[in-house]
Amino acid sequence: MKKKIFFLIVCFIYNPKSIAQIFLQETIDKSIEITPSGIKGPTTLIPSSVTVLGAGIPILQRVDNTIVGTEAAGQGGYFLNSTILGYRAYYNSRNLSNGSTPHTVAVGSQAMLNYFASQNVAVGFEAMRGSSTLANNTGLRNVAVGYSALRQNSTGRENTALGAFSLYSNTVGNENVGIGGSALLLNTVGIQNVAIGVNTLRSNVGGDDNVAVGKNTLYSNIEGNSNTAVGFEAMSLTNSSFNTAVGVHALRGSDIPANNTGGSNTAIGDNALQKNSTGSNNIAIGTNALLNNTTGIYNTALGSGLIGNTIGSNNVAAGSLALFANNANSGSTAIGTNAMLYADNRSTSERYTYNTAVGYEALRGSTTAANNTGRYNTAAGRQALRLVSSGNYNTAVGALAGDGITTGSYNIAIGYNADVPTGTADTQVRIGDANVSFACVQVAWTITSDRRWKEAIRPLSLSSDFVKQLRPVAYHRKNNETPDIETGLIAQELATTLHQAKIPALGLLKKNPDGMLSVRYTDLLMPLINALQEQQQQIEEWKTANEKGKQTNEQLTAKNEEVAAKIKKITALLEMIENNQK
Repeated sequence: MKKKIFFLIVCFIYNPKSIAQIFLQETIDKSIEITPSGIKGPTTLIPSSVTVLGAGIPILQRVDNTIVGTEAAGQGGYFLNSTILGYRAYYNSRNLSNGSTPHTVAVGSQAMLNYFASQNVAVGFEAMRGSSTLANNTGLRNVAVGYSALRQNSTGRENTALGAFSLYSNTVGNENVGIGGSALLLNTVGIQNVAIGVNTLRSNVGGDDNVAVGKNTLYSNIEGNSNTAVGFEAMSLTNSSFNTAVGVHALRGSDIPANNTGGSNTAIGDNALQKNSTGSNNIAIGTNALLNNTTGIYNTALGSGLIGNTIGSNNVAAGSLALFANNANSGSTAIGTNAMLYADNRSTSERYTYNTAVGYEALRGSTTAANNTGRYNTAAGRQALRLVSSGNYNTAVGALAGDGITTGSYNIAIGYNADVPTGTADTQVRIGDANVSFACVQVAWTITSDRRWKEAIRPLSLSSDFVKQLRPVAYHRKNNETPDIETGLIAQELATTLHQAKIPALGLLKKNPDGMLSVRYTDLLMPLINALQEQQQQIEEWKTANEKGKQTNEQLTAKNEEVAAKIKKITALLEMIENNQK
């Protein structure tokens, strides 16, 4: 029966004159003997340039190696340019098929315990320990540094794991980089992933081509591919593909990782697209951009825009707080700080609004966001259509254009500060503000007049009596820098004339919100037509009367001539009688 021995070898074999000492309690089988002539052992294979320190280290053929530790390389092997340090480091190295194990480094207790493949580096307790099925452990050119780094690796090759438990579960995955504690912890078959930071890509199993930088980034990703996440907890709860997230909590996902399947999103900025779940093809650039988006798709937010959006889709918000309150509305475009700031925030089903706002506070809306239900509005200019709430189909171009419209629809305001008379009325048009001094078009205005547009048709009572009371004047407009003289009416005088005649305004006068009066001159044409018709009727009557008088005169003339002829005959007869009497 063999007895236990204390076996300590320190061999520095450099040439035949090297000196070594061996301390043995007892000679045992398969031991080696060092003499000035060389090493004698159970085989004729002689090691060269070898450093061996530890108990239970068998030697077959070793060249340019360092082996330190109890049972290090314990099964024996054929080593070349290898460094093995630690208890049972590279323990099963003898199970080789190619007869050599070049360029291997195993440092740490049980580092590469079950491995016999070459060109690997394992540093740390059970680093790259390998599968218990020894024949599977053929991976090459791996680097594992850290407690249990790459512990389960078998055929995986060219992986780099730095940090405790990094790439712990990897078996066949290739070309992965895990730097940080538990980076790529559960990865088994995923390839070409890069994880830098504690718990980065921790849950990844089969996802490929992902890049995660920062603590907990892509933490819950399992099968998602081609994602890039940079920043603390960026995409930490998502499991999807083709996303890009840069910033703290960017594209973090809802609290239920299984729901976070939205792909092809881009989020750059802290909290950008933070709560996204199934939303896809979104772009969020800026702090809190699309912060609350969950299922909305094809949205673009630049600069903390669309913060309140959840299910709305196909929106574009560029500017601080653009479309800030929008929740379910879709198809809108807001460009500018506070543009469409108070868009409808009701949690209803998706609703397409197709609003367009360009400019600071354009289409800002009522401060009660739920009231802002307007659709198909277009506002271009600082604070254009600023107060529109439920109004639809309004168009305003110019700073402050249409800023008094609230619930009115189908209104048009063009020009700086151009506004329609009544913010709650429909179908009004205003071009320019009170400072306009000249307007010109190439052709005459054509005004619709089809009967099908009209109702409550009745005769107009205004005629010559009304026209006779009008006082046309010539004047110079105060804001006109030229000496040009204009003609027209004074609106206040027209208002007095209408009031005295107890005639309603009939649209002839309009009062702006600032109290300024305007005259609709085209409507004055109708009373003029009436007056002309009255005059023409009088002329016709006079003409008829004149014709009758003429006929009467002719008849009287004929009678006079007849009487004159008779008188003449009588006179001649009397003269004849008188002559006969003589």
